Amino acid sequence: MRHDIFACSCGNVLPLSVRKEHTRGKKHKEALSALVRGESLGQRRNGSSRNRAATHPDNVRNRTHIDLCHSLIISPYNCLPEQEQIHCVHCRKSIDSVDYDAHAAEHIRQQHFDQVRAALEEAKDDKEGVTVTGRNGIDFGILDTEKPVEFMIDVSSALSRVSIRKCRIAPSVKDGVEGPKFSAHLRGKGRVVQKGSTRKVSLIFQPSYAGHVEATLELLFFDIDNSRTFVITRTVEATVGSREDYEELKPKAPYARRKAVPKFNYTGLVVRNNRPPTWTKTLWADRLLGYDPPSRLIEVAYGPRSLGSPKQLLSNVKKFMPTIFNEKTYGAWFQVLLHLEEQQVKLVSAQCFQLFNSQFCDFRNPGST
Repeated sequence: MRHDIFACSCGNVLPLSVRKEHTRGKKHKEALSALVRGESLGQRRNGSSRNRAATHPDNVRNRTHIDLCHSLIISPYNCLPEQEQIHCVHCRKSIDSVDYDAHAAEHIRQQHFDQVRAALEEAKDDKEGVTVTGRNGIDFGILDTEKPVEFMIDVSSALSRVSIRKCRIAPSVKDGVEGPKFSAHLRGKGRVVQKGSTRKVSLIFQPSYAGHVEATLELLFFDIDNSRTFVITRTVEATVGSREDYEELKPKAPYARRKAVPKFNYTGLVVRNNRPPTWTKTLWADRLLGYDPPSRLIEVAYGPRSLGSPKQLLSNVKKFMPTIFNEKTYGAWFQVLLHLEEQQVKLVSAQCFQLFNSQFCDFRNPGST
């Protein structure tokens, strides 16, 4: 009945608070290595081992599992034991033990979300004898104007004197650079609402661009007679635009999600098509001339003669460049630098390809030296 624990893939059941430390520890790695080799907990204690073939193809094709087996020089298709399933009493589903910790974490996340949503709904309730109009929300309606619009709400107290400590529109991440579109302030002098009396709160909306805008009004009260603080919130919304367009575009019926259509499974004979003919060789109308870099320049910069000191190498390269840099020689100057840059790119690309090819061969043959 608890979701603050998790069943680790190594066979241990631990609290979620130590999950990160456990998965990085030595005991977890040793137990996981033993599981991959096919040893159970009792076999590890007795010093015996027995390989068991994996019965779940989806597990052996998992990328994490394959990488782990290659690191231990084990075949990924003949090592995993059959997965144990754990029954979740919360949703009444059977979950693989290796996936149960993530499944439980999802339940905890949903539980926190439900708690926050319940707290927001509770904040809308009238309490401590204080009543605020607009329990189901305050709607300015559809506005086709650029002038500010004001809406008044009533705040009354039936049991004791209360003071309105704060009256504000909660900031929202949806507000643009222009800031919030709503503002609120208490009408009259002072902030005290006497027992049996009513005060007015003014809400002002400044239309800016067409669309639907929502905000939350927060009223922080202090009960003077009982020395108690509480909050009451109200949802405030407005729609900016043409009423005719809104009536034309509004939904005609409640939204109904489209039903999933079962995938068509064809069980008849499948006839393979012939391979398409090989593309004919492209006949070019004319070919561009080759612009190979000077062979002597490449030999000096990257050949056997480039093994000298950097100062000597720079001196050899400068022999191919103009002695004066001006508006007439800058083209030849940068042409030499461009040749050197292109040759460097070719060399780096060749080295990267050779390194990748060697590592790929080692990955495909983990047992090779």
